[in-house]
Amino acid sequence: MFREERIAAGKDQKLIKHFDKKGIPLNKTYIDVSDKEYVYFPIFCGQMGLAVYHT
Repeated sequence: MFREERIAAGKDQKLIKHFDKKGIPLNKTYIDVSDKEYVYFPIFCGQMGLAVYHT
């Protein structure tokens, strides 16, 4: 079962650990990028939205 609080705690999806003020997931850049910062990845946003909709 999907639980938003587990995702937010980084327990189920290790790449999703931060959220913006509206609850949209932010991911740290990780491939071929010198600046490691948090950005929006559309695939993660979509997956999170589908999981929330499903529950």
